[in-house]
Amino acid sequence: MEELNLASSTSFFAKGFKITGNIDANNDVRIEGSVKGNITTTKKVIIGTTGSVIGNVNATNISLMGEVSGDLKISGLATIGYTAKINGTITAEKLQIEAGAIIEAEIKRFNSSKVLSPNNTVMKGMKKMADEPENYPMAKAL
Repeated sequence: MEELNLASSTSFFAKGFKITGNIDANNDVRIEGSVKGNITTTKKVIIGTTGSVIGNVNATNISLMGEVSGDLKISGLATIGYTAKINGTITAEKLQIEAGAIIEAEIKRFNSSKVLSPNNTVMKGMKKMADEPENYPMAKAL
């Protein structure tokens, strides 16, 4: 019985395994194969050196050593290894990047308490600048 519990703690997609579709999990997910779709988990995602994902990844933590074309939204630690390649947006609370990683991405800090909505003061100010650029010299320059 204990072996079954250990086996269910990580969903493993081995080298050579290919899937097209989204993955939703409540446990760790390890990718050594190829995924075309989004990955969502409340735990950690590990993308090994032979792993590739074309899609978005939403997780608490990620350890990326393979390739991702898509957006990462990580509420905890995003570790980008020296063999990693990413093209997209990285949004993470904490970010660790090893020398050698190939990153073509916008990097943002994850902050669940700051959501920009149309009623947000910053958004109202930005709308006013867009509607009245003659009153904001910097807006004209942009």
